[in-house]
Amino acid sequence: MVDTKTKVIFVVPSLRRGGAETQLIDLVNGLDSKKFEKHLFTFHQDLDQLDKVDRKNIEFHNEIRQGKLGLSAARKLSEIIDKQNIQLIHCTLQISLLVGYLAIKLSKNKPKLVLTLHTTKNRNMKQELFERYFYKWIMKICDQIICVCGNQEKFWQKKYPFLIGKTEVVYNGVDIGYFNADSWRRSGINLRQTHNIPIEADVVVNVAAFRPEKGQVILLRAFSEVLKKRPAYLLLAGEGPLRIHCEQLAKSLGCYDRVRFLGNLSDVRPVVAASTISVMASIAETFSIAMLESMSMKKIIVATDVGGTSEAVLHNKTGLIVPPNDINKLSDGIVKILSDKNLMIKMEESAVNMVKDKFTKDKMISKTSAILMRHVIN
Repeated sequence: MVDTKTKVIFVVPSLRRGGAETQLIDLVNGLDSKKFEKHLFTFHQDLDQLDKVDRKNIEFHNEIRQGKLGLSAARKLSEIIDKQNIQLIHCTLQISLLVGYLAIKLSKNKPKLVLTLHTTKNRNMKQELFERYFYKWIMKICDQIICVCGNQEKFWQKKYPFLIGKTEVVYNGVDIGYFNADSWRRSGINLRQTHNIPIEADVVVNVAAFRPEKGQVILLRAFSEVLKKRPAYLLLAGEGPLRIHCEQLAKSLGCYDRVRFLGNLSDVRPVVAASTISVMASIAETFSIAMLESMSMKKIIVATDVGGTSEAVLHNKTGLIVPPNDINKLSDGIVKILSDKNLMIKMEESAVNMVKDKFTKDKMISKTSAILMRHVIN
């Protein structure tokens, strides 16, 4: 029997616990195994989410990248391309694009090249220069570039007009059955009890790595202002280089006894279920998965107006939008929601319906599948 499956290899640096990596795993697992022969290639050591990969239907490859250009990983990827007759390479994040491009140059087969961008502004000048002198030119030869929200697409097309006509938006999506509020209500109560938080207390949650752009420093300062107006607790789920600084800041602000540092969690559903509202205080973001997870679990979002946040958090309908880096506006937004239970109930239903309508995992998989098939056929 002739194998008519489309042969695709998905390239991502690692399987760390991050939004881009989670989306890719959901995508690869969800693509129809009757239509696709699926390969997954990583080139870093962090494989925290490997257990989530459907190894029965996905062939996993890992080759640790050596050197700045990652030639060792590119050589291994090129061997797989030729041996498996790969028809398309799907790269997640720009560093994967470099490895994928080099692999195509080294291979006999010349598969189509698709990139999914999960970033907008670069974090530092080093990354900006690398983009200008390397990634920019590889992006020019990509067959397709996928953006994860409309504002991101506008940003990249304005920065590089040659991308006009080359990009397409596929929104990040979550499993609304997996992130279901009713199923995790008891777990939320148990988490409150574990951390000595009264059942009736207002609880604010933030799920994000402790990095400068995620805004925990701003959130802690805003939360200390919230406590002057009403009692509440703050749950911070995540790890990162700023955690110790944030713990010290909470102590200096006098709110440490009202803050719980939970570390990295393999499953965020109990902590989201334990919360009253969710807050995203980022000063740079593209389209947050944590935001969609909270909305799916009927949690109102108070979020900064960055990236594509306003495409999901509609002001005064599915949540509140506040300016980034504005401590007073953030604290006022939190107090406003916590003080108006009727508004909260109304917004909760709107938030869930928004996710069901536009931001499901199934929609993300279906649209990406159609893009991949279109380029292979062409």
